[in-house]
Amino acid sequence: FFLRSLQKQKTHLEQKLEVEKNAMIFKLPDLSRKIIQLIQKYSSIGISEIASLANANKNTVKKHLAALVDDSHIAKYGKGKSTKYRILQ
Repeated sequence: FFLRSLQKQKTHLEQKLEVEKNAMIFKLPDLSRKIIQLIQKYSSIGISEIASLANANKNTVKKHLAALVDDSHIAKYGKGKSTKYRILQ
């Protein structure tokens, strides 16, 4: 009984977290949402690719990426030109 109750609570909390995460993403600027969608589609992508696919200025993309990393929406891997971005799991 106890383990089933804990499992139900865990499932409920996971669903609640997913709803909260989606709500937070909905409040983001359009370009940030577009960046997240591109990262989800390509799983790992760099600044130049994002700027090209989103038809946005590279420096603007950098600012949005920095904000998304700071807010723990995405993770940054690598340094310099080999930097890639991925969705946090």
